[in-house]
Amino acid sequence: MSVSDYLEIKGLSDDTPIFDSIYSGQTRIIPADQLEAAKEYLKRKIAKARPNQVGRYQDVLENLQSVVKAPDGTQSVELTKEQSRELARLARERKYRAYADQFCSDDILKWNDYINRGLKAGATAAVITFSIKMLPVIKKMISELIEQGEIDCDTLKASGLDAIPATTESFLRGGVAAVLTLGYETGKFGDIFKLIKPEQVPSVIGALTVVTFSIIKDAYSLATHKITPQEFMLNTQQTFFITACAVGTGIWVQTLFPLMPFAYFLGNIVGTVVGSLTFKVIDNIFVALCVENGYTFFGLVKQDYTLPEEVLKELNIDWQQVDSLSIDTTRIDECEIDCINIDECDADYIKMMSRGVFKIHHIGYLYK
Repeated sequence: MSVSDYLEIKGLSDDTPIFDSIYSGQTRIIPADQLEAAKEYLKRKIAKARPNQVGRYQDVLENLQSVVKAPDGTQSVELTKEQSRELARLARERKYRAYADQFCSDDILKWNDYINRGLKAGATAAVITFSIKMLPVIKKMISELIEQGEIDCDTLKASGLDAIPATTESFLRGGVAAVLTLGYETGKFGDIFKLIKPEQVPSVIGALTVVTFSIIKDAYSLATHKITPQEFMLNTQQTFFITACAVGTGIWVQTLFPLMPFAYFLGNIVGTVVGSLTFKVIDNIFVALCVENGYTFFGLVKQDYTLPEEVLKELNIDWQQVDSLSIDTTRIDECEIDCINIDECDADYIKMMSRGVFKIHHIGYLYK
């Protein structure tokens, strides 16, 4: 077959540069430890090649590099053949971490990237939740439309409004989970996940999502004065403790029984129950210690020494709340107190006060 016949079969014109390299003008990337040897090889090929073959070898030589360079001067890192093989092995074993090998920089992802990922994931979760919530209602509406020829718009509207809180919660949970996942993938958490197996990372991220969402929810309640600072701290401590027990027990059971289905799930349930009971016991001991000794532990417990209103009424004291009061000091050299004789005392009138808990981590006088 002649060259002209070949070009005609392939649909090429006669002026097609058939001796040019397939990747003419493009950069070729090879391992860094092979770059110099490859250039020497190409120079030898050029010296011995026929005139119509020199151009292709020269093109490869001029475009041969060990890094990828951008027009603004940014370039990739070099890799040797052995480094490439090691990265491929880690990728197959699902142990590869880009941030540990200088392949991920803080300059690559900005905060708006995290926000965009969170918004997309949150919107997806919200749509799914709203659809699940409304599916039974829509099915019922269709049945009523077929049977009665009309639907109750008020019921549909009320059902939609009822689904909004769950939808909003799903949006926040999905957004938080997406941001945490992206932070893990880009190495924002540093060495936190090094001791965790790759297959256990989703469970840990799920637990972090629960903790983060719980803190956000309680922080909003605290800002709107729906809960006290002591309640906020108690809820945060309880969430951290129970979540740690659940995740830890789940990973432990999964490690002991790697072939058992739902091993992590069962361990998570057991850890949640044990963590809840243990936290209650620890908190009761902690509060009892505060009641007995008056400790506040840097504001975790509030100690209130104000007398109850019932006691003030019994003492015929007209109590008024005063923000500030300035009293002049009076020096008394001597004070004489007349003796008071009490002939009888009504024992039924005597009432006792004791220190105790009357709010969450709020200790004061209890009137009995």
